[in-house]
Amino acid sequence: MQLSQLLLESALLTEATDEQIAEVFGYSSEKIKEERERFKPSSFSRLEKLDYVTGIEDKTEKLYKLWAISNGLPFIQWKLGIIPTLDPVAALQQLFTDCLMKSRESIFLSNTSEESREAVKWTALSIQLGKLLKSWVLDSNQATLDLQLALSGSVLADFPSRDDL
Repeated sequence: MQLSQLLLESALLTEATDEQIAEVFGYSSEKIKEERERFKPSSFSRLEKLDYVTGIEDKTEKLYKLWAISNGLPFIQWKLGIIPTLDPVAALQQLFTDCLMKSRESIFLSNTSEESREAVKWTALSIQLGKLLKSWVLDSNQATLDLQLALSGSVLADFPSRDDL
């Protein structure tokens, strides 16, 4: 499958409207409507879409479609090189949630040293993002400075390994 078709089918699995998808791809709404009628999984419920994606054998196609279902049209925009407009606080909240869930997932998986390291890493990121989110809500000017510092690359998270403990 060509990448353009894969991205379009992935976009059709999101909650976006035909007009929103048409704008991203530069197509008419009618073309998107035709594609939606041709690509039946786009009319499935969220769980049916996940079942559909589970049955896909091509790893790349499976990942793109799964990411589109979970991350929506902004993911497709980003893959196309279009910078999606995101609310910084909402983005921080999403990152915080993702890190917290990854931390919990690592904690509740098998108790191997690798999973323990993963739990420590995701928990530390959750704490850092929680602090940043709190500071943003309480003092957005300071949070902006913290974000700029973090994005400058001068601050890198340093996670201890088990050997360091």
